[in-house]
Amino acid sequence: MELRSRPEVVIATPGRIVDLLRNSRSVDCDDLEVLVLDEADRLLDMGFAAELESLLSMLPTERQTMLFSATLDDRIGVLAKLSLQHPVRVSADPLFDMSERLTQEFVRCRRAGTGQEEDPEREAFVLALLRRSFKEGRAIVFCGRKRQAHRLAVILGLCGESVTELHGDMSQR
Repeated sequence: MELRSRPEVVIATPGRIVDLLRNSRSVDCDDLEVLVLDEADRLLDMGFAAELESLLSMLPTERQTMLFSATLDDRIGVLAKLSLQHPVRVSADPLFDMSERLTQEFVRCRRAGTGQEEDPEREAFVLALLRRSFKEGRAIVFCGRKRQAHRLAVILGLCGESVTELHGDMSQR
């Protein structure tokens, strides 16, 4: 019923949209302008190859197709050939082409002897590391959970650091 109202944007799994296109006379994609396949590599990993092929055969050829993938392997190449006519490839700089001014370090904090990552002294360790290693620069610290990011931001702020937290519960602004 929602699709009969002709929405501007439809977000669906390949299997569900193929089912609707095959089994409902009132649903079609005749005036589809843009097809976005996000995380195409994951769609293929999850077994949607047949559904994607079927879906592509049901869509108008005069459309813009955007194919997004974190990795571009041979399977994505096959999907690209099926869905794209004059492809333009846009990619982020590979890791080895990073700016010469950027320093990347990875430090995994574990409690000594337990193998656990939860450590009540982690925030102190991160603060000491930031103050020693990044005295005049900027740093991005990744946390595994929103709660950890918020807690670390509060603690660093209380210790006089200029800090901003980012996570999924925050608005884009």
